[in-house]
Amino acid sequence: MKKLTHSLFVFFITFCLFTTSNAQYGWDAQNTGTTEDLYSVHFIDVYSGWAVGSNGIILYTINGGTDWTIQNSGTTDHLFGVHFIDILKGWAVGDLGTILQTDDGGNSWNIQASGVTGTIESVCFIDWNNGWVAGPTIGILFTEDGGLSWESQGGTSSQLHSIFFTDLSNGWAAGNNGAILHTGDGGETWDDQNSSTSEDLLGLHFINDTYGWSVGSNGTILWSTNGGSNWNLTTTGTNVILFSVYFSSSTRGWAAGQYGEILHSNDGGTSWSIQNSNSGDDLRSVCFVNDNQGWVAGGEGTMLYTESGGTLGINEIFNGDNKKSISNNYPNPFNQYTTIEFDLPTTGDVSIRILNAAGNDIDQLVSEKYAQGKHTISWNAENLESGIYYYLFEWNDYVEMKKVVVIQ
Repeated sequence: MKKLTHSLFVFFITFCLFTTSNAQYGWDAQNTGTTEDLYSVHFIDVYSGWAVGSNGIILYTINGGTDWTIQNSGTTDHLFGVHFIDILKGWAVGDLGTILQTDDGGNSWNIQASGVTGTIESVCFIDWNNGWVAGPTIGILFTEDGGLSWESQGGTSSQLHSIFFTDLSNGWAAGNNGAILHTGDGGETWDDQNSSTSEDLLGLHFINDTYGWSVGSNGTILWSTNGGSNWNLTTTGTNVILFSVYFSSSTRGWAAGQYGEILHSNDGGTSWSIQNSNSGDDLRSVCFVNDNQGWVAGGEGTMLYTESGGTLGINEIFNGDNKKSISNNYPNPFNQYTTIEFDLPTTGDVSIRILNAAGNDIDQLVSEKYAQGKHTISWNAENLESGIYYYLFEWNDYVEMKKVVVIQ
């Protein structure tokens, strides 16, 4: 690929990143019609999905998010979790022990008596009758009659944020200080698993009783291939809070977090790359219905959609078959200084430029020849305002872009 001129290159990147009409790749914003913060999104197929958030907001779509409709929840309490078994039956949970249930796809929502007053952040049902909820102060509650009655399980002192079951027997819950609990008997007993981290864990997902993942503070991502008997810590290159994780298979997954961060893995969570969300809002929940189609919900009514697994953004378009990649800058986000590290397979001309969120070139960090091997560049951003920026790395005919977040 011939090296593009500066003006044409910046124009092309701006076009690819910030044009949303008729986009087929990467992440596109959907119009939710609300500015309420959205904390959870759940789809049961490519058409039908729900999202919940602040002040009791519940949204519903029957066309994959092309149009979102507000449903009457009957509450102004913040709602943090939503889960549907099919197109009719679902639950939403939130502040002050709130549990809502619907039998008609959300046309009407009924309050269920949870028996607690603490915040409920997560809900998971296996069928119409058996379900679990969890929260930081309430622990774990269980129902076997569709939520007509709820009872406490586990007796844990851990502050839990997420719960997930793969069947009637196997379930996990995750929370503060690296807490991960597991049950193999439907919650009658819960055992601590060694997560090998003290970070707060906020998101949890399993695809079966073997493969699972958890995410949390300081960019933490854990993965397991044996039901959590052993948890492996992944180096992600970011230190933002990650709120949610979802895998469509044993290899393909996504994590969402602060400042518009979306991470993607193609190897079961061993390594992760940053995808361009084109958003600076906190992204609180991610859900996919197959390897390609997924949604991410976040602050101020943000709803992002992809039909390409979030890939084929700038990196994929320009990189072609070249597998070499510079590392993410660290730290990220950062206040003043950050380090960009790159590893060249051969000697070549290197250029590193800084772009703002509008795609405008604002600084040239490097423009010279570098020898084969590893190199580091320090970037001083003390004169920049807080926000999202991008750095463009060019080596010979190879071009790559990464997102960075400056916090002043």
